[in-house]
Amino acid sequence: MALAESPRLAFGLGPQAVIAPSYPGADSYTARPGAIFQLQNLRLGGVTLSESDGWFDRDGTGFRGSLRVLSARKASDNPELQGLEDLSTALELGGGIYHKTREFQIYLDLRHGVTGHRGWVGEAGIDMFLRPVDGLTLAAGPRVGFADGGYMRQYFGVTGAESADSGLAAFTPGSGFHSAGVGLRAVYELNQDWAILGSVGYDRLIGDAGRSPIARQGSRDQFSVTLGVARVLRLH
Repeated sequence: MALAESPRLAFGLGPQAVIAPSYPGADSYTARPGAIFQLQNLRLGGVTLSESDGWFDRDGTGFRGSLRVLSARKASDNPELQGLEDLSTALELGGGIYHKTREFQIYLDLRHGVTGHRGWVGEAGIDMFLRPVDGLTLAAGPRVGFADGGYMRQYFGVTGAESADSGLAAFTPGSGFHSAGVGLRAVYELNQDWAILGSVGYDRLIGDAGRSPIARQGSRDQFSVTLGVARVLRLH
């Protein structure tokens, strides 16, 4: 019997709730709606550009897409930022490379700002997998974040004009590692189409990000929690 051909396009999509710092370096948190989007399969002609094993990367070495949305930063919502320039919502798009086995995964993702900023930003990390019960997969491990100078200046820098208006010291950060932390991701597959997804993360701002006056008046410790439900959509 012939094996069923994988879909030409498959992706997971659904709503989620997000609790995260109000902005990078903040000591206040906001709860806001978000969205889950995960590309699982993409074939163009006879070329497979992306292929996963459900909600996780397929075993072996491969490439994958990477997407992140950063919320707007506004002084009207955060009085401690009075005098600093407002930042609009940022969309980052890119890709990554990974090596995965049933027990662990090593990955490196790199993205470029499409809106909100024009910098380069990425993460590298290791995840260990646990499957305590049928349908539930846990992925946990350490990670580091890095970025170029453009991204760092936008989110952690203070210009001379901003210093005069805000009272914060002028600061021009450079490129490099900006965070180190650990994350836990949980996926409970209800069936082949539906899943409940959640995550908990902790990151410590390091390097110039940790030395930034924005983080020093806020917090270098950054926590996040997400919880959502998503459905896989397939086009053959």
